[in-house]
Amino acid sequence: MQAPDYVAVLYGSLARREADKLSDLDVLLISDGFEAGEASRLSRYSWEQFEAMHAYGSLFLHHLKLEGEVLGGSQAGLLRYESMLESLPQYRRGAADLDNFLSAWEDIRDAAEAGDTDDLFELKSLATLTRHSSIVGCFALGELQFSRYGSVDLFVRRRALDPAIGTMIREVYPLTRVGAGASEVDSLRLKERLVSALPLVRELIEEVGRCLQELEAESNAS
Repeated sequence: MQAPDYVAVLYGSLARREADKLSDLDVLLISDGFEAGEASRLSRYSWEQFEAMHAYGSLFLHHLKLEGEVLGGSQAGLLRYESMLESLPQYRRGAADLDNFLSAWEDIRDAAEAGDTDDLFELKSLATLTRHSSIVGCFALGELQFSRYGSVDLFVRRRALDPAIGTMIREVYPLTRVGAGASEVDSLRLKERLVSALPLVRELIEEVGRCLQELEAESNAS
């Protein structure tokens, strides 16, 4: 029986040679030949899923093209992967992702206002939202950036936003990766930080929207 086409790719901070104690091992496996659970420690996509992401120019695929390191694969799988990255179109889901960012922000705000939520969980969600929004913003600026803090720093600097956004994500991100003692968590004054961070992140998301509008206007004019 012929083995399925597959490819394995290292990405993220290890591929960039920027790994630290907060880093994960980020490995992508593309194959139709693995049952769910067999690759539970990997990010796994079927070829059909990968092709669907290719069709709209997924920023994750741009990430792989820019920074991914192929670990191995079948000959056919490697050729298929390389061909798809070579023909990768421009990202075309900015408007949809912006709507998702705004919806996620509203969910976090509503949970914070209700007062019946885990403030640490919501603050972690807000930090993740900040990073993902910034990655889209960097795309709109024409400077792809995927590192943990680099995308936020670049977008905040280029659009003259409040640098407290970068401070917030640096304080919160470690708590998403390692266990924190009660005293460490308490010292963050979670509720106050969540409430103060919400308008900053809303401003960032709205600025991403303006960047996408500017990019669309430039595209229409050319």
